[in-house]
Amino acid sequence: MTIMKHDYYISLTANTSVLQMLTDRIVIVNDLFDKIETFDKWSYTYAEGKWTIKQLIQHLIDCERIFSFRVLHIIRHDKTPLFGFDENVYAEFGTAEIGETEDLKNEYLALMRSIYFMYKRLSREELAIRAQIIDYEISIEEIGLMMAGHCLHHLRVIEEIYL
Repeated sequence: MTIMKHDYYISLTANTSVLQMLTDRIVIVNDLFDKIETFDKWSYTYAEGKWTIKQLIQHLIDCERIFSFRVLHIIRHDKTPLFGFDENVYAEFGTAEIGETEDLKNEYLALMRSIYFMYKRLSREELAIRAQIIDYEISIEEIGLMMAGHCLHHLRVIEEIYL
């Protein structure tokens, strides 16, 4: 049986509540930012054609903006179909290497806090709402866990490959 990417990311959250995961990751990300700073690796890439750490953080920002839009779309009962996106096109036209690293860091931290507060206001009934996205069905709660797991996946990649 093929495991969908979102199932893999959800599995990384180890049966922790969505609110706990969305708040815990903020501290984990901030700690990793300090390590990256210590090693001065923001623009480092480990191989030709691979993203820099800045681009990885931009990727997380882009994905989480899209995922959180999907949550809003679903809880507001918008029936317009939700489509996928090409992460590589987003990276190609991304702005990670432009501007101050501190701004990129603060943008991601602010986005994670915003997503946490959006989820904090959802009821149990809203967390259970399921919707069709592309070719799979997923709940609001699972989208939050997927965001947290996706973040953890990339943090692990940074720790193991980049640092």
